Amino acid sequence: MAASSSHLWHYTHYDSLQQILTTKYIRPSVCEERYDFIGMENRSYKMTCFTNMSIKDNKTHTDKYGDCCIGFKNNWVNRYKICPIIYCRVDGRLTGVLRSILSEESEVSSEDKELLLKYLKPYSDLNSEGRVPRKDEKVDKVHLRRYDEYEWRYIPTDDSDAMNFDTDDIYRIYVDSEEHMKEIQVMFPTFAKKIKISKQKK
Repeated sequence: MAASSSHLWHYTHYDSLQQILTTKYIRPSVCEERYDFIGMENRSYKMTCFTNMSIKDNKTHTDKYGDCCIGFKNNWVNRYKICPIIYCRVDGRLTGVLRSILSEESEVSSEDKELLLKYLKPYSDLNSEGRVPRKDEKVDKVHLRRYDEYEWRYIPTDDSDAMNFDTDDIYRIYVDSEEHMKEIQVMFPTFAKKIKISKQKK
């Protein structure tokens, strides 16, 4: 596997990419997250997700989240305080510490507990923590290890906290076809003049 990218990528579908480039902002969406690995029920939070996965290794990512992506520069990432999430193994020592911090007996404030929860994710979608399934098991290998997604998150502070950007904040744009690449170049000439727009390699 190639080294991780030095930029953060937001994956989406072509229609959503057009909307993002038109408005010049990304609006957080509500995502339901699993917390059974720390003994808690599922919760839903507003967030925007990114990855620093290498473009060369993004096949499973495009299958799940869309064939288009925008790469953002580090200054923009720092401006919005985007952070990598913490992947937790069910029986890991760190997971045990987190359970203690999140317990009702903990002296940590409820606000800090809630913020911590928003940056936690299970290492794997399976209790087996990512083992290769047997031939007779009907398991989608795409969903085995969440750790492989290299996820980063932006957590908004209020309902209107969209992420604004300009052309100088974008490193590169990838789309899903030659046709769409040409469309983006015509529809958004300002972006096309300053940013390289390319077709994803299948």
